[in-house]
Amino acid sequence: MLDGLDDVPWHRLGHAYGTASDVPGQLRDLLSGDVATRGVALWQLGGNIVHQGSRFQASAAAVPFLLEILAGPSPLTTTERVRLIELLGELAIGDPSFYPSPAFPLDEIRADAAAGSGLMAAFEAGPYDGDDFMEYLSALDEPDQERLGAVLLLRVYEAVRAGKPLLERLRAEEGDGAAALREAATETLHWL
Repeated sequence: MLDGLDDVPWHRLGHAYGTASDVPGQLRDLLSGDVATRGVALWQLGGNIVHQGSRFQASAAAVPFLLEILAGPSPLTTTERVRLIELLGELAIGDPSFYPSPAFPLDEIRADAAAGSGLMAAFEAGPYDGDDFMEYLSALDEPDQERLGAVLLLRVYEAVRAGKPLLERLRAEEGDGAAALREAATETLHWL
């Protein structure tokens, strides 16, 4: 499980607190047999890769592994699985109350991301590491910050959207705790 995790250049990716070098350990900790270790990992990931509605370079990179953990055999409890689905929803759209209608403004985000793609390419081509991203971002004017943010948002949204078949399966799950899984999957699918 988690094939390819060590192939991601996490040290070059940023999250809310700097370089994302700690994300692989947090993802591995989600597979721990210890409930406290899993709880800390979920809490840390929730603060690192989506922080107060912001997404980061590490956010999109982490999503395929979160989906793999959710799909595969794991020690996660139903409550932890629900929280993981909620985390994926937060990654995809942030806080739903940010959007005045039930529709996610995907076309607008795509247009902004297209305008910001050169900014992201310039950063990614540079000699930067994950600690430098926030400095790079803060040096830009506000419209360019928004465009760069749209690039990150679109990357994360598309990564979560790739998990739509899994969420559809979870929405149809039966058994103990299935109602909570169905509800969380339905809420996240609503935005995808």
